[in-house]
Amino acid sequence: MYSLSHRYSRPYKKNEQSHIENFNKSLRSECFKLGSYDPSDLDTLQLQADQYTKHYINRRWHMGLPNMMTPAQFIEYYKLDPDTARMKVAEIYC
Repeated sequence: MYSLSHRYSRPYKKNEQSHIENFNKSLRSECFKLGSYDPSDLDTLQLQADQYTKHYINRRWHMGLPNMMTPAQFIEYYKLDPDTARMKVAEIYC
């Protein structure tokens, strides 16, 4: 599946933080619409967050990726041709 590791963003690299901020905004607006929950709901909320994350990676298209791919599609695209994938992303952000 996916391997995750925690790292801190580098100072003065605004785009690094913007990606996680965009995910957090989407998570709050699309998954946790109420804004406040009871601590006893933690297990249910974790399940909802896990399901949303899978949806976000595998099914939700992203305007910041070529042809509005999902992140999972972009990973496969990148594996096939890293140079073209980098060029296509650069075109979006220029």
